[in-house]
Amino acid sequence: MPKLPAHVMATHVAMLSLGVETRGGVFARIMPRNTFFPGKKSVMLTTSHDNQTQATITILQGERRMAADNFLMGQLVLDISPQPRGVPQINVTFDVDNNCNCRVTAEERNSGISQSITFEDLDITTAGELTSETIIQMLHDAETNAEADLLKQQIAESEQSNDLPTAIQSLTTSHTMPAPV
Repeated sequence: MPKLPAHVMATHVAMLSLGVETRGGVFARIMPRNTFFPGKKSVMLTTSHDNQTQATITILQGERRMAADNFLMGQLVLDISPQPRGVPQINVTFDVDNNCNCRVTAEERNSGISQSITFEDLDITTAGELTSETIIQMLHDAETNAEADLLKQQIAESEQSNDLPTAIQSLTTSHTMPAPV
């Protein structure tokens, strides 16, 4: 895509959400589908285990609730100092410019240590490497599997919080079953 004059603002739209994998394999949307670009959004993450020395930021595109069901764009590995889980604060920023360059930066707040990756000339309107047919299929799959994906997400989040009885209660109350006869 050619460079635009400074006074001209091109607007692009994300055909799929951009985000990262979080605890339990859940996909956290940072820039939801239909976000206009240029744009910049951030989220604060933390570690899930005591004394982690690295945080892996898995960058994804898609609409499914679980990371494994979305398109893998890339990964960042951030070296961090060992601390109790939940203490490190890692700011992850997605910054998409007028030319559809998507820069993802992860920075550990206390140390200032950061890593970034840039997806150059990423045409967000066509989701980069994905064809329009693939995007349509991904959107269809997200709609078709919405209920099952929600259950997977609830189970993953409950397992991570060590609250399985609540997960089971949540699952049984969110899906009304006929009364026993």
